[in-house]
Amino acid sequence: LSGLISGADGIIGSFYNLMPELFVEIYKQVKDNNIIEAKKIQEKINIIILFALKKSGYPFIKMGLKWLDIDSGFVRRPFKNIVDNESEKTIISELKILSNENDLTGIKFLETL
Repeated sequence: LSGLISGADGIIGSFYNLMPELFVEIYKQVKDNNIIEAKKIQEKINIIILFALKKSGYPFIKMGLKWLDIDSGFVRRPFKNIVDNESEKTIISELKILSNENDLTGIKFLETL
């Protein structure tokens, strides 16, 4: 959001692959000068990113893409893939709680849970 408000023509980032619908909507809202709505979307994104970074970052993104039936392969060192079913189940459980507590609706990868 801050980049677009500052005049950037576009955006680049890792989490854009996991929840592109949110970033496209921010772009539209900024172009329509609806900064308050764009900020609300950015706040939802920030909740998810902060959660993901506490868990693993890139491996979390790849796991989320898997839930969307997108094979993004594996992460390379120094990252570690999330291949343990128990770890994944714990993350899913925590994401459901996070989603309910923060009204994270309309996010495709979360809707797969």
